[in-house]
Amino acid sequence: MKLLLTLIAATGTLAALTPVATEQAYEPATVAESFSRAIPPASEEEAATEPKVIQQEDIRPEVIMVSEPVVQEIIKIEEPQLDQATQFYRATKREIDCLASAAYYEARGEPKEGRIAVVEVVLARRDSGRFASNACGVIAQKAQFSFVRGGTIPPVKAGYYEEYRDLVMSVLAGKAKSKARGSTYFHATHVSPRWRHSFQRVSQIGRHLFYSPRG
Repeated sequence: MKLLLTLIAATGTLAALTPVATEQAYEPATVAESFSRAIPPASEEEAATEPKVIQQEDIRPEVIMVSEPVVQEIIKIEEPQLDQATQFYRATKREIDCLASAAYYEARGEPKEGRIAVVEVVLARRDSGRFASNACGVIAQKAQFSFVRGGTIPPVKAGYYEEYRDLVMSVLAGKAKSKARGSTYFHATHVSPRWRHSFQRVSQIGRHLFYSPRG
């Protein structure tokens, strides 16, 4: 008892002898509450300096590709195929494959400009309104391209696809052009088809002569 009185006199408090409160049940905070407690809201000054997110639609690719033609998202064949704002051609993934086949089978022995010109002929036909509305339809049209049999467009042979696909992509993106751009017909120099007299000759590239409608 004397020891107790001595302690009280020395400290002037009974805190050391105050009973401990009974333990209360622990109620965990929700995840949202935890974050709201740990991260205070940004001030107006901080909010003004936060970076802005660039929306995906603000980024415009040069060439638009989808898995199937005509009815897919992004592009519809009924729309103009030459983008007037950028002068880039539009094409689906399937059209790119068909264009690569046309360049390979019609002009693989020609200079690069000759292969480019064949791709341009198909695109000019597609966009003219006088042929099929997609590149594959133009190429598969009866009696138009000699490498097509029964309406079937053969794929580019193994080992050459990437080279011809890249060539097509360059044309679509406006990076590769020929002096025959705008032509809708061509033939080899060793033949003389009658129809050539009905068209305006545009140019000769390698062993091909290119034509466009008169007027």
